[in-house]
Amino acid sequence: MVLSVQAYCQDLVYKSGATILNSENQKLSPDQIREIMASNSEAVDLYNSGRNKKILGDFFLFTGIGLMAEETIRGLTSDIDFPTTLFYAGVAATIVALPIRIGYKKRMRSAVAGYNNKSTASLFNGVIVIGNRNGIGFCLNVN
Repeated sequence: MVLSVQAYCQDLVYKSGATILNSENQKLSPDQIREIMASNSEAVDLYNSGRNKKILGDFFLFTGIGLMAEETIRGLTSDIDFPTTLFYAGVAATIVALPIRIGYKKRMRSAVAGYNNKSTASLFNGVIVIGNRNGIGFCLNVN
């Protein structure tokens, strides 16, 4: 009996803006990334939490910028007291978005690094040759 095992593993590269590229510098969709990382549940969990943080951070950032812009335009074109409460809410939302957006980048990098480190680990722990009067055998230790 002959046993042939072939393992293919591709390294992933994190670029800015939550862009993850494969070893051929092709941009991967989030579903493709989850499919590739499926063998490493810790990396998938980090990737998913990073994506969720990115969505939440983008929401706060663009909501804050939108509120500030809207209130500034309204303050310039009408006779209201400026700055208003909504302007301050926009400033607060923008400030809250900054640490969230920094955190998502850290998680995405950790997910890619965790996947790359795990995927380059050896598949085989070792081979033991067993011999007795009945013949010779091989014991293959697999992760």
